[in-house]
Amino acid sequence: VAYPKLLESRGLSSEKVIHIKEGVILHLEKSFILSENLVLTDLSGKEPVVTQMNGKYMERNLYHDKHKMAAVEVKEKNGAVEVSGVISDTLRILPLHLMARAEDGSIAHKIFEVDAPAHRGHDYVETRNNQLEERFNGFYFRPPRQVPFPDPFLVETLVVADKFFYENFDNDTQLVTYLAITMAAANVRYSNAINPKVQLLIVNITKDPGKEFLRHILVPDQGDPNNPFKFYTSAEKTLPEFAKKYRSATCDAALLVTGLELASKNGADVSTDVKGLAYLYGLCKELSRFGVVEDVAHTFYMVSAAAHEMGHILGMPHDGEIPSYSVPGVTWKRCSATSGYLMAPSLGGKFEGFFSHCSLQHMKVFVRLQSEECYKVKSTHAVQAHGKLPGVGLNMTTLCKKLHPHVPEIIGKSRPQLSEVCKFLCYTKFKRHYRSSIERLVDGMSCGNGRREVCQPRGHLVSSLEMKASAVYRCLSDDFNVHHAIVIHDNTPVRCSSRLKRAAAVDRIHDQ
Repeated sequence: VAYPKLLESRGLSSEKVIHIKEGVILHLEKSFILSENLVLTDLSGKEPVVTQMNGKYMERNLYHDKHKMAAVEVKEKNGAVEVSGVISDTLRILPLHLMARAEDGSIAHKIFEVDAPAHRGHDYVETRNNQLEERFNGFYFRPPRQVPFPDPFLVETLVVADKFFYENFDNDTQLVTYLAITMAAANVRYSNAINPKVQLLIVNITKDPGKEFLRHILVPDQGDPNNPFKFYTSAEKTLPEFAKKYRSATCDAALLVTGLELASKNGADVSTDVKGLAYLYGLCKELSRFGVVEDVAHTFYMVSAAAHEMGHILGMPHDGEIPSYSVPGVTWKRCSATSGYLMAPSLGGKFEGFFSHCSLQHMKVFVRLQSEECYKVKSTHAVQAHGKLPGVGLNMTTLCKKLHPHVPEIIGKSRPQLSEVCKFLCYTKFKRHYRSSIERLVDGMSCGNGRREVCQPRGHLVSSLEMKASAVYRCLSDDFNVHHAIVIHDNTPVRCSSRLKRAAAVDRIHDQ
């Protein structure tokens, strides 16, 4: 048990110094891993639900220490500090909310080491024999062109969580925060890349049960007599199916996180040495920008595997090997496979938090060979899911239920005046009165007139038309004879008038 203390704080955007325990002090800088236009896509229900999230707000408490390879969420509470996340290659920290505080008010925390399986076995993609590498010789690797590359290069990343993973979280905020911490820790491992710098940027997090792409291995489990079968995710069979489903996604790279243990099968033999799998040189390529890793929720187990698999996608073979293509003027560096760096064939090396200088060279050359389209930051525009606008397939009532989960029998409705400003009404009947709120349409949703809209950025001011439409529905009652109702719109009382009741009646007749 540890009781972290904040030693120094210089404001929200500057350094924090936190004493974790004796000999462990973190010098923290602000982390950035989530797109400002982050989209959460929930495919776990009967209909997809797409939620726009403020990525900058979600990561407001996220920090990293690039020397310790740490990434943590830091919350200050009544003079004490609460820390969650990765504090070294192998150590993790979580608050113990049920344990009493120290005399000085410090919050108790659990520090634990990730289990041995996170650092066991041969690694991921076998670069000589595995067809999943998809080495793209010749055509894809021409001599460098005069296309200016951005610095930093933002790798827009889609993260897909399967049901075996996301069901371990109480709510979406918890899931997003956990993935942000984990991927921020992976991102720190890229901090030594230069010319260009390379940074991961999560643009979409998708909750997908995985029925279309998960492929499983079922084998007898001799170690558990109460559960005679063991259930695994087949890395080799799942990855290409995952790529097929998300081939049209708007991203540079996509990573599947499964809550089951990954395995490979050779005849009757099942191996769980594989901790992740990815296509080598897959960046920005429609069917090859994909990887899969396993994770145990709340343990930050997948940090090294995620950084490693993204490394393959970004053009890094294993240490001990060199890229399979040639570039004029470039002599490939080859590092030892046993030096223990992040791209070593096996996990658990003493330098696992760092890329070797050879891996950094391989990534640098590869990234500088990409197309102008790959360099574009697509998430500055409407973020798309599965090649379509995120609101496609999402109706207003479903979005209302998502936005107001505790309001019974809530319904979504379009109004011509609101459609013009990319908004709609959520309303429900309460004590004989209809209560409503004005909400924003998600890009791609139907406006109720047979068209689909791409709306302008958020921040549109409420217009008089919007206030009128809101007042109409707030004043609406079953018999249209309520004269005394008072409603609130933007903290302003609005009395129901005969004119508003007549307008409501006209709207209702027109809708029928």
